[in-house]
Amino acid sequence: MGGLDFYSAYVYWRNSCKFEDNGLGIDLKNKGDQVFGLYKRFHLHKEGKGMGLYMVKTQVETLGGKVLIESEVNKGTRITIEFNKTKPSLTN
Repeated sequence: MGGLDFYSAYVYWRNSCKFEDNGLGIDLKNKGDQVFGLYKRFHLHKEGKGMGLYMVKTQVETLGGKVLIESEVNKGTRITIEFNKTKPSLTN
């Protein structure tokens, strides 16, 4: 299992970036409230510190954006980062 895909888009005054993998996935039903927690890890046989999603979410929200997660065990995970853009003035 492995691989990572990246997509970006600008739709309806919103910038978004999506990261998708076809890895182990996360059981969001049972662990969803812990996903963005500091030092939270869900696959202990894999290397990591449990800081990545925490740091991303903290920084994105500080900049006015939001982070969404979709995941299915043994299928993979999709992380979406969204930022709203200011609509340009039509009166200038």
